[in-house]
Amino acid sequence: MEGDEVERTIMLTGRSTYIISLPKSWLRSMGVGKGDKLKLYRRGPNEILITTSMIEPKDSGCKVVEISPKRTQMMRAALSCYIDGCTRIILRAKGKSFLPTHLEDLREFVKRNIIGAEIVSESSKEVVIQVFLGPPEFPFDQALRRVYWIMSNMMNNLLKVLEEECDEELASSIVKSDDDVDRLVYYLSRQLKMSLRSVKVMEETGLTDLKDAVDYGLIVKFLERIADHIVNSARIFMGENHIGRELRTKMVKALKEAKSNFDDAIEALFSLDYERIEDIVERSRKLRWKLKDLINRSTKEERGVLSLLAEHLARVSEYSSDIAEIVMSMALRRTRKK
Repeated sequence: MEGDEVERTIMLTGRSTYIISLPKSWLRSMGVGKGDKLKLYRRGPNEILITTSMIEPKDSGCKVVEISPKRTQMMRAALSCYIDGCTRIILRAKGKSFLPTHLEDLREFVKRNIIGAEIVSESSKEVVIQVFLGPPEFPFDQALRRVYWIMSNMMNNLLKVLEEECDEELASSIVKSDDDVDRLVYYLSRQLKMSLRSVKVMEETGLTDLKDAVDYGLIVKFLERIADHIVNSARIFMGENHIGRELRTKMVKALKEAKSNFDDAIEALFSLDYERIEDIVERSRKLRWKLKDLINRSTKEERGVLSLLAEHLARVSEYSSDIAEIVMSMALRRTRKK
């Protein structure tokens, strides 16, 4: 079973071939039997990966889900199956029929949130969603860089909002950009989940190690949270706020520091350069104290808005620091392999 561990003794057969035995229950659970072929991959000086020749993930393909005909359940089921790696998702109404308004909302949800998916068939009792886009067409690295570009642009726009003493239209555009981040995060999560099940998908994704897939999963989650804090910062400026010009200037400086930490962490990720990571962690710690000092120096009228904004900027920096620490682990793992 998944997660089980056994120890086997290597035996010699003939003069040049070593053999090991595999648990019968494991092979049966994977649908492997006598005469089937296994593939072996050398992953490092002390690691060998054994996989079946049928290396497509079991959950890819068609998945049928019976759900109550409710708007939120329809969307949640579609997204869950998508992230799980399904290429054909069939939603069937349990009990009552799907309402026309619910079907319309589902169409909009799929269009807005699920990259590479289309509703190919629908009725009051059944909806069929087909996923046409996979790792070869939109590689993991390209999607990750796209997320970074969008988030960097969101931060640049947030700087303009602060510097120009509130531009509600620009702040609103930052909030809308979060939909693009979410779509890519769902797509990246789908690729990573499929990579954990399939060597073929992992290689198509461009990953070289199962441990990398786990690390990237955490990084993607941190990116999603950073985007949320950027959006919540922008929402502060979509209504009345009370921050004086002097404090605005200081918050611009704090945002630039948070963005610098974010940029450096992502640059380290793409280059796997860990030399500056300690500096990122230390800068993040110092920024938290700077923001706390700004709040203490603010007026009672300013403090409420300022406290919210300061917390969001601190969290952007701290999640960037978390990404940097994961990058250090990944980079050191590469060094050990060499």
